[in-house]
Amino acid sequence: MNKAMVVLVVLVVALVGWWWFSSDTIEIEQPEVEVPLEMSGDQDDEEADMWADEYAGLDDPDHTFIMEATGREFIVDGVSNPELTVAVGDRVRVELTITGGTHDFVIDELGVASAVMSAGQTEVIEFVANEIGTFEYYCSVGNHYAEGMFGIFNVIE
Repeated sequence: MNKAMVVLVVLVVALVGWWWFSSDTIEIEQPEVEVPLEMSGDQDDEEADMWADEYAGLDDPDHTFIMEATGREFIVDGVSNPELTVAVGDRVRVELTITGGTHDFVIDELGVASAVMSAGQTEVIEFVANEIGTFEYYCSVGNHYAEGMFGIFNVIE
């Protein structure tokens, strides 16, 4: 009888296993994820403002600089390598178009860096000027910086 019981258990386990693995669909339970669409009313205004600033994006910048890069200079409004000034916390947009050569746009201290681009390409660089100071923007391609392709970027109070 003991042998018969073992054979029966093995047979049942084999049938259940065959049914389980031959099933065409396997259902995996998906966890529910709740994404807040707006702030709840029990949070204070400071926290709500912080949340809004973090997720607002840069759709409406405080400053937009239309910039061309050619030869060994950046040009804004006809001025070569101009001094640019914004206030701390300002949302900045640089619309960089390469009109000659291969260039990029970098501000190390603010963590700003565009892609390296060639003539005819444009990139929109957006960032928040979150540190007060005087910084250099420059082209990091080859020896362009040494040849004078840089300018001053001021972030004031």
